[in-house]
Amino acid sequence: MHQEPSVPVLAIDANPDAAWLQANLESLLAALPAASLARQRWFASKSDSISSLSLVDGAVLGEGPAAVLALVDVRLAAGPAATYSLPLAVRPEEDARRLGLPASGFLLVLAAPNGRHLLYDAAGDPDCARALLALVAGEAVLSGRRGRFSFAASGGQSLALHLPVRPLGAEQSNTSLVYGDRYVLKLYRRLQNGPNPDVELPLFLTTRAHFPYSPPLLGYAEYRRADFSATFLSLQGFVANEGNGWRYALEQLANLSAAARAAPAVPDESFVRQAAAASLQELRRLGETTARLHLALSSRADDPAFAPEPVAPGDVASWQGALGRRLERTLAAARAAAGRLPAPTADRLCQLVGRGAALRRVSDGLSWPAVAGLFKIRHHGDYHLGQVLRTPGGFVVVDFEGEPARPLTERRARHLALRDVAGLLRSLDYAAGAVTRAAAPDEGERTRRVAALWADLAGREFLAGYRQTLAFSPLPLLPAGPALEEGVLAALLLDKALYELTYELDNRPDWVDLPLGYLSQLAALA
Repeated sequence: MHQEPSVPVLAIDANPDAAWLQANLESLLAALPAASLARQRWFASKSDSISSLSLVDGAVLGEGPAAVLALVDVRLAAGPAATYSLPLAVRPEEDARRLGLPASGFLLVLAAPNGRHLLYDAAGDPDCARALLALVAGEAVLSGRRGRFSFAASGGQSLALHLPVRPLGAEQSNTSLVYGDRYVLKLYRRLQNGPNPDVELPLFLTTRAHFPYSPPLLGYAEYRRADFSATFLSLQGFVANEGNGWRYALEQLANLSAAARAAPAVPDESFVRQAAAASLQELRRLGETTARLHLALSSRADDPAFAPEPVAPGDVASWQGALGRRLERTLAAARAAAGRLPAPTADRLCQLVGRGAALRRVSDGLSWPAVAGLFKIRHHGDYHLGQVLRTPGGFVVVDFEGEPARPLTERRARHLALRDVAGLLRSLDYAAGAVTRAAAPDEGERTRRVAALWADLAGREFLAGYRQTLAFSPLPLLPAGPALEEGVLAALLLDKALYELTYELDNRPDWVDLPLGYLSQLAALA
């Protein structure tokens, strides 16, 4: 049975309202146990311990319960401090519980003269969510002690303010709310100084490139002071959909596996191509949409933040250096992890470490001769099947924030368009691996075979659609010739697989075999 997390009690000598909450933010943060923050699903450093919390700034949220929009510096025992957005609200305890707010968001019980109140994460409170929407619609400016919280509407339309609100529900590094299947508001939790690409790119795609395959940006909000500026909120149009690409891939692979089990002969490529014809065609369409995204992002030479730039030798040296460092770090992590993992996986990790020279040869595919004359562009940066929604009109691309763990400067940097392609191809391989992992022991080999064939064919169809559509680009975005393109793509796939292996070693050791198997294949082919 699920047990509600323990919430500490703090005695206070006043009845809490919005003004009291704003005036006492620092003392409340001092009383807040680190575990209360660390258990929040959006907190990024769960493996590290929190040494202290300090208030950056705060402003009263507006109508509704006593609520403030706070920015908090979280200092860790190891690693740099990080700034988080933390909307806080106070309600009488019985009211907060009656609303059905998630208990994981309860931070403190305040014992006041007029009874017990709960201090909680206000993002789950529908009244606070509607207050945020109203601030965007009214393009409000809230004054803090050190800076300003500025809200802007960008969609050129009036916003409906009295809509039912529900959380999006997916585990993620931010918090997303859906308003009546019309809008999606995303509250960014971990903030970094500078423009957020999850607002920057949709704003460009909506207003400059008129790209129809991403949600329109309707508004956003920024916090600014003399030495710091960060986007903490965005509002986009809701896209009615049939699920994301990851769910679609898993469904199609499950259907294909069932057909393979019923087949009298061992399934081959011809069987998969026929049985999975519809899904392969959908992946070709996704390749076309991806190319259209890159055409849109490279379409405005007059915009300094988006103008395509020729790849220079210094770019290649920087990319090669980053890939080389990642390779060495990952091999070191694999060597260290081998001692704590089961023997079969440990043996394969040791074998991979011994093939470091072969992987270094793969990284050499990202060379100056291969990319000379190409242009680098703004791109998605974290492109995989979970970042596309399937709709009756085709795929829609979402979530342009990039990999949240990377510094903002990296997430905004221009790169080869093939970097997104590599991310999607790795996602297809992951989908095949996920279905194979879930198969019953007596069905595993046949499932593995058809899943691997499907991932290969789906990747080929995706690339065919991508190349065919990108042929309309006035700028050279792909290497000239199949051999050069294959070498560059292999190096970018290596980079992505190294990232995956490090992630799985740190978070899901039982998934290590997925990126490990691919890296072993790359090494064998080098």
